[in-house]
Amino acid sequence: MERECSVSGKPFEISEEELAYYASVDVPPPTLSPLERNRRRMMYRNFVNLYHRSCDLTGTPILSAYSADCPVTVYDMPTWWGDRWDAKDYGRTFDFSRPFFDQYAELARMVPRYGISNVSSENCQYSNFTMGSKNCYLVFGCVRDEDCLYGHIVWDSRSCIDCLYISHCELCSNSRDLFRCYDVHYSSESTNCRFSFFLDECVNCEYCFGCTNLKGARYCAFNEQYSETAYRQLISEYFPLTQESIDELSLFVSDASRKHALPAFAGLSCESVVGNHLYESRNIYCGFDLKQCVDSRYCFTGFQLDSCYDLSFTGASARFCYECLTMANSEDCRFCHQVYNSHSVTYGEFCYASHDLFGCAGIRNGEYCVLNTPYSRDEYRRLTTKIIAHMKETGEWGEFFPGHHSPFAYNESIASEYMPLTKNEVSQRGLRWREVVGEPARVEATQVAPPCSVLDAGPETLREVYRCEVTGRPFKILSTELKFLEERRLALPRKSPLARHRDRLLRRENRELVSTKCGACGLEIETGRPAEGRTVLCGDCYEQTAEG
Repeated sequence: MERECSVSGKPFEISEEELAYYASVDVPPPTLSPLERNRRRMMYRNFVNLYHRSCDLTGTPILSAYSADCPVTVYDMPTWWGDRWDAKDYGRTFDFSRPFFDQYAELARMVPRYGISNVSSENCQYSNFTMGSKNCYLVFGCVRDEDCLYGHIVWDSRSCIDCLYISHCELCSNSRDLFRCYDVHYSSESTNCRFSFFLDECVNCEYCFGCTNLKGARYCAFNEQYSETAYRQLISEYFPLTQESIDELSLFVSDASRKHALPAFAGLSCESVVGNHLYESRNIYCGFDLKQCVDSRYCFTGFQLDSCYDLSFTGASARFCYECLTMANSEDCRFCHQVYNSHSVTYGEFCYASHDLFGCAGIRNGEYCVLNTPYSRDEYRRLTTKIIAHMKETGEWGEFFPGHHSPFAYNESIASEYMPLTKNEVSQRGLRWREVVGEPARVEATQVAPPCSVLDAGPETLREVYRCEVTGRPFKILSTELKFLEERRLALPRKSPLARHRDRLLRRENRELVSTKCGACGLEIETGRPAEGRTVLCGDCYEQTAEG
């Protein structure tokens, strides 16, 4: 069936398979397109814009994703996990004369939430959404990492700096979309590569420099074969790298990449998938940045998803979940945000180790609760049946939490990074805009830029506060960062970590499917890689033509 998106007005298709799935999880077909559903969820996530405020229980100064003037209750994480409060104390009775979302929003503002998400991690207090990580600084979406700096969606990696969407990598820097790489720098869209610089679309390569679209290559520079001695002699002429040489080499690789055909998706070890950046997955449609996922649709940035639709930013397993943001080890959940080790939760946020919750926030080890009020099992089932009927009458049932109820302004949220809107467009959608985003700098920059060559760096480099050449915001160079750059003779940064992150994000493709024809066999294909003048090949044709 075809439906018109209630936000964008654009048509979108709902297949018979999808209709069957919606029936199986007892929800109506969506009223928003996949893009707008994802945008709405992402409005509830603020990764990188951090503020100073106080814990609302102890008064302790904390770092928080919620600004001091944000009207929600925020605790530091140890206090949130402590026994000085109970989420059930905030429980209330459902009022059938009012919309559900208004009642839930009032509850959610009162129930404490933690300032930043830092789970089972050590020395990661300046990172957000960390899980099982150690010694990471300004890494957002930091899952099972160690000794990493300045990253976004960095999973299962060690000693990596300035990276975006990497997994199972070590000693990599200034790169995006790497999978199982070691000591790779200034590179993108590459898998199982080692000891290389300036790669794009390369697989199983080592000791390569300035190369594109190679498979199984060794000692190649600019896609030409060299002996080991000649290769090392050639690339030694480029070191130490300067920002000027990095810009020049990056432009060369970008121009060279356009001459090569693209596969329909970037990824590895997949079967029956449509999307982009898919790894070790099967039966995926409109999926982006997924690893070890099966039988799922419209999911973005996920790990070990099984039979899920419309999930975003889930770094641990979820099963039979629909329209959720950040789930872990949970199943049979609908319209949830940050629900962990739970099942049978509908409209829940910040809930742990619970089951059979409806419209609850902050519940731990709970069961059969509605708006944080506990009931018997039979009372819970009767009440939730009546509430769902009420929500069907108000037009709320089947929708995620409304964007205008998010505690974040649109330009604070991660939605603005992946799907930017102007201030006027945000206003037209009835959403909030924040004039000043992120905490103002508390130090003044004393130097315009760090030394051009890392060989000119010294102890004073660590003492200086530099000014970002793009934003003017101050930033420093850390001792671990300087050591990493010195050992590899890489250039010192001239931009702040946030500006560097945004540069990398702008170079990624949008998370939308387009229809095109395989440039070799003419087969109609759907791809998550818009061609922009480049040839896109189906999987079979790409395997036959890939250089190696």
